[in-house]
Amino acid sequence: MARFLLLAVVVAGGLCPSLGQSASDEMRAGVEAYKLALYDQAIVYFQKAAEMEPTLVIAHLYLAYAHAQEYIPGAESRSNLALSSGCRACKASLRCNTT
Repeated sequence: MARFLLLAVVVAGGLCPSLGQSASDEMRAGVEAYKLALYDQAIVYFQKAAEMEPTLVIAHLYLAYAHAQEYIPGAESRSNLALSSGCRACKASLRCNTT
């Protein structure tokens, strides 16, 4: 119930960028979702920012952090394994962007 209320506040508070927003708007929304521990929502925003501006290293970094927050070490569920591969992909992207 508390998570639903937080999500309602996020939506009502204007943290959900509308279509056509910039990568920086997506980043701001992602950071706000991250602060509220809405990591799955933050991932969506950071992915969108990274797609809009592939060279925006901070978007990839925050995306990796958000994936890491949802990852449970040692758990072998399908979703957890997907998060693990998402973390590896983000790390690889960061290596590519720093050269």
